[in-house]
Amino acid sequence: MLAENDVNRVRIPNDVAVATRRQRLLRHGTFDLRLASEIIAVHKVTVLVAIVVGLLLSVVYLHVAPRKYAVQLYVTAAEQSSQQPKGLEALSSLAGLSLGPDDNPKFREFLAAIRSPVAAEAIVQNEGMMRVIFPREWSVRDGRWEQPHSYLRAPARVVARILGIPVVPWAPPNAARVYVFLRDNLRVIPDTKSGIVTLELDSERPTQAEALLVTLNKAIDDWMRTHDLQHATDDINYLSQELSKATVQELREALANTLSDQEKARMLASAPLPYVSDMLGTPTFSARPAYPKPIPVLLGGAIIGFLVGFFLAARKHGRR
Repeated sequence: MLAENDVNRVRIPNDVAVATRRQRLLRHGTFDLRLASEIIAVHKVTVLVAIVVGLLLSVVYLHVAPRKYAVQLYVTAAEQSSQQPKGLEALSSLAGLSLGPDDNPKFREFLAAIRSPVAAEAIVQNEGMMRVIFPREWSVRDGRWEQPHSYLRAPARVVARILGIPVVPWAPPNAARVYVFLRDNLRVIPDTKSGIVTLELDSERPTQAEALLVTLNKAIDDWMRTHDLQHATDDINYLSQELSKATVQELREALANTLSDQEKARMLASAPLPYVSDMLGTPTFSARPAYPKPIPVLLGGAIIGFLVGFFLAARKHGRR
């Protein structure tokens, strides 16, 4: 009887100590690693099962997730866009600036425009490219745009209305949606050493994405050519009128030099060559899918499984 009481006396302090240690797992922003290790050691089966389940779900995801390939198009500044008027060259020399292919204002404008609403307006006119960007919304059978079928759409709208989230009704793809697509999916990767810029797009249909990059490059190049050609023509007409009315010799010389620069700009814009962006070969795409990446997915599944397993183990440990 005395021995049993002695055991109880020993157990009571131990139970209090264990309970106190459970409460200190996370206190005042500190994490008790020793107690966490004890929980994992005691409930290692729970943690291992959760990790295995996380890995299995990752494997399933790798099998069902759409595979996207990285399609790349290499471009550089065209020779025509690198030829600046003499006056601009003189000003850039005084300012210590470089206007070569690696620091070309026209080429920088091209790179900014390729993901802008201007590019979206150019693409929206090409129905074939629109089908490439929004393949699930084009009905081949009916030959028209249709909202994709989804069982989750109606419940999602109900939840959104309850939460006060605006529900935007579906509409056929337009320039605004193309702009969002280019902004979120098209990557512009410059190489400061070589001056070559990589236009990269991840797509489930790499062959069609290749055509999209070529079409996009040509559309922006043609848009800039047309814009500069019209601008140069307007300037030439204005300068010609002013030159015919000028009587001061210095003014006539200045107008004649400016007129010569504009005529040169119009000539370059009229040449049947790449105007701003010159493609280096044809687009290429990776032999292996760029997405999903197996190692990060499996590693993420194992980490999530471990965290879930540790949470369940901590709950079980707290109920003991």
